[in-house]
Amino acid sequence: MIKEKSIEGLSSFGVVDEASTPILYHYCSVDTFLAIIQNKCLRLSDINTMNDFHEMHWAYNKFIAAANADLANYDRKFLDEIDTVLSGLQLSSLPLIGCFSRDGDVLSQWRAYADDGAGVALGLDTSLLGRLAVRFGQVVYDETEQLEYFRKFLSFAQAIWKATDSKPELRGEFKEFLFILAFDSCLMKNPAFSEEKEVRLIRATIVEMLKDGRWSLRDSEGSSEDTRSNEKQQIRYRARKGGIVAYIDLPLDGLGPRLVKEVVLGPRSLNNGIEVSMALASQGFEGFEVRHSTATYR
Repeated sequence: MIKEKSIEGLSSFGVVDEASTPILYHYCSVDTFLAIIQNKCLRLSDINTMNDFHEMHWAYNKFIAAANADLANYDRKFLDEIDTVLSGLQLSSLPLIGCFSRDGDVLSQWRAYADDGAGVALGLDTSLLGRLAVRFGQVVYDETEQLEYFRKFLSFAQAIWKATDSKPELRGEFKEFLFILAFDSCLMKNPAFSEEKEVRLIRATIVEMLKDGRWSLRDSEGSSEDTRSNEKQQIRYRARKGGIVAYIDLPLDGLGPRLVKEVVLGPRSLNNGIEVSMALASQGFEGFEVRHSTATYR
């Protein structure tokens, strides 16, 4: 699995600035908080079950808009092949994602993701999360930036595509290039969600149709500094609002005892902070702080 790969002129897209964002926050219930610190795993779930029902379609529509804006510059066969490969990727790969925010005290986040304010915002070390075997990126909400990404991408991709005529060995690189596009598309969202200041961990899983007509989903090995998250993980399923959601529990235990930097208690939390501190210490975490939300919500 590709963790991250620079694209000429596009390498800064979705990059998380660790200097300005040293902590990333995962809003969750107290039950989920305890599951994360006790199991030392973070759950990554099917992107199609996120709160934005337009996930991926938003990015695809921006891709079409970018292609139409410069239609005269592109060979029709090139655009058709791009569309065919991208459609195939959607059938052969399923992104599983974990969601974080750059802000640990936002009322709408408390209400939507942290048990209506009774939960916590678990603040993890950004630099350590970046070691995991995932695509690690900041969501881009600006539509102009999204369009510019695709315009640059198409220009560069066509250059590779044309070169494959004389260098067939570049076909693999061309498809790899499109695979990166599929990852980056997961980092584009409707600007209506911009208040969330979201950062995502994205793991690609492989969709297969077996010989007897059954469908299968499996994880792939990673390539990163963290050997534990490189390992193939078991795909599990859970029920959500009558549907079935695929997920993996990605190991965090290779990131060390200082992964947790801060825990923010929700505005309706029943905890005074001592219990949270004891729970973290019992699991070997150290060097963290606990504070209360400033939101006056009940």
